[in-house]
Amino acid sequence: MKIVAVIPAYNEEKMIETVLNHAAPFVDEIIVINDGSFDKTALIARS
Repeated sequence: MKIVAVIPAYNEEKMIETVLNHAAPFVDEIIVINDGSFDKTALIARS
C-alpha cells in the first residue's frame, strides 16, 4: 500500500516548506495542488 498526501496550497510560501518537511516522513508521495498562487509557493514546492 502506498500513502499519498495531497496538500492544497494558495499563497503559502511562508509555510509550504515546513508542511512538506513535516509530512515527508509519514508518506510515500506528496502532491501539492497549487491553486493559482501569486507568490513562490509553486517554486518552493517543486524544490
